[in-house]
Amino acid sequence: MLLQTWPGRLFLVAAALKFAVAILRRVTGVPGAIEVLSSAATIGLILSVGYFVWRLFLLLKRRLLWRVRRKLILSYIFIGVVPALLIIAFFILGAWVVSTNVSAYLFRDGYDDIVGHAGLAANAAAAEIARNPAGSTETVARVQRAASNAARRYRLLSMVFIPTAPNAPPPARAGEWSHAAPPDRIPPWLRVGRDGFIGTIAPDVPDRGDVQLIARAAVPSVQPSGRLGFVVVDIPIDGQMLDSLYEATGVKAGSIRIGGESAMLPSVTGIADSTGSDRFTLFGHSITMLDANSWDTGTVHRATISNTYALGGLYEKLSAAQSAQVGSMSLGQAILVILTIVAILFLIIEIVALVMGLALARSITSSIHELFMGTERCGTATSHTGSTS
Repeated sequence: MLLQTWPGRLFLVAAALKFAVAILRRVTGVPGAIEVLSSAATIGLILSVGYFVWRLFLLLKRRLLWRVRRKLILSYIFIGVVPALLIIAFFILGAWVVSTNVSAYLFRDGYDDIVGHAGLAANAAAAEIARNPAGSTETVARVQRAASNAARRYRLLSMVFIPTAPNAPPPARAGEWSHAAPPDRIPPWLRVGRDGFIGTIAPDVPDRGDVQLIARAAVPSVQPSGRLGFVVVDIPIDGQMLDSLYEATGVKAGSIRIGGESAMLPSVTGIADSTGSDRFTLFGHSITMLDANSWDTGTVHRATISNTYALGGLYEKLSAAQSAQVGSMSLGQAILVILTIVAILFLIIEIVALVMGLALARSITSSIHELFMGTERCGTATSHTGSTS
């Protein structure tokens, strides 16, 4: 086939050309004309290999289906086994889609709680400053202290008041502001035609420790005579913040990609990674996408966060919402036990049905096979007798 057919000769010539181009590429480099020749050789390899695969398929078809018994057994497999495998694959695919979406939802829900906390602190400070402009410094310090002490993960919450009116109180700042320089002005995209901003900011300086995103709220302090200024609250999304999100949601953040550039967050300390992220698994990986604005221009970038999760931990987080008890187990654990028992029963039934079906098909086709072989011998003997006469 290699030497006496055109696909075989094409395969040999194309393989020799690819081998020569590979050696030439390592030694000196390849000109443009040789690259075109290499592409043509690649097309030749694809055509010849496709021809060989087709011939192999025809050969296997003739060898496998030349007996009636094999035809009937194969038809039973396609009718009984393949649909069962397709159903199993469908449920696995459905479980994968549900788990990835639920993990992304849980992470986004926990992340939105952080952004919402920044918004609540900014609204509280802005309303207090509007009622008492003279005490803006004390208000900013008090609200920042109360908001940062609300939970351990808000320890780096920072706040600043930026005046925008001539009669506004002086600027006031509270918090560490270690993640970024405190803003000293409100950008034009926020001052004109907007009532504030609560969302995510991509930091202008990406090398400030492990902070890749900032939950920021900018809320105006408004009196009947007009705006006094804006209260800006920042909560940096660092490793410890992601650590707390993992504890609350069971979903662990990995790499973050903003505007086409990737930056890897360091591993979250204090949390054991039980998802086995160093090996391939169908379940355990998802992504969360959110909008990250540029503070200076207001340009919206797409921030993509890769997540890892343990399927069992994800189910525990969801089933924890059910407070009912079934004996010594929670309702979620009882449902999981029932599903496991049903799955094992279905598997046993499928295996028994497969074995019994194959045995039944073999017993049915044995007599047909003997009849077929006898007919073949009779036909051969008849043709031999006719030729002899």
